[in-house]
Amino acid sequence: MQLIAEAYDMMRGILSVSVGEMADVFDEWNRGDLESFLIEITTKILRVKDPKTNRPLVDLVLVVADQKGTGKWTSDTPLVRMNTAERQSLRSHDSCHNAHPGKDISACHW
Repeated sequence: MQLIAEAYDMMRGILSVSVGEMADVFDEWNRGDLESFLIEITTKILRVKDPKTNRPLVDLVLVVADQKGTGKWTSDTPLVRMNTAERQSLRSHDSCHNAHPGKDISACHW
């Protein structure tokens, strides 16, 4: 799942691949060595359109989540081990994300 998320993020954020094109890429991957249930459902999910706007549903999902504490150590441990510059970069990213909840923050400059 992590690899799928990373691939989505790179295609969308760095390569500016459309959701439809991304679905085609995942579909192609699913017909090769990467064939799996997760790749298959990722393809299907990327093809779902909102019935009201006809936009890809993944574009309408807000990127927000609550924390209930489980897994908190997963992010705390690397943060403790980061150097000052890495922590500052992360803080800048967080500030931009918090200033624009639910929006693509790729336009933020830090």
